[in-house]
Amino acid sequence: MTVEAVILAPVVFVFVLLIVGGARYELARQQVVGDARAVAETAAVAADASAAQQAAGTVTSGWATAGPGPAGPGPAPGICVTRSVTVNVADFEPGGSVTATVSCHVELSSVFLPGIPGTSELVASETAPIDRYRSVTSGGAS
Repeated sequence: MTVEAVILAPVVFVFVLLIVGGARYELARQQVVGDARAVAETAAVAADASAAQQAAGTVTSGWATAGPGPAGPGPAPGICVTRSVTVNVADFEPGGSVTATVSCHVELSSVFLPGIPGTSELVASETAPIDRYRSVTSGGAS
């Protein structure tokens, strides 16, 4: 009985660590999707296309940026090594849409176990409609 426990205990421990690491990776992916959705929705209510692009950089949640992040649930603070946000405002008109893409390079050591080398890129793209009955100024569409 003790021989089986000695052999199975490390296997079960590694299996549990993989489950926890996979869950943390999925949570980080969901945070990136949420950031993309928030950026798209914020850009869709902006007054014009240039204001939509400027507002996009201020929307993402604090956990995604490098450095210390907010306390509470979610991935470890500063989980993104590099992050980029792009907003497509080509269809910025009443009844049109705005598409936001958020890209985040995640260090695997911050998601799984410390010391694991490598990075992974998490990318999410979300589209938000612009209300067809609102007025949109024509400033700076690109």
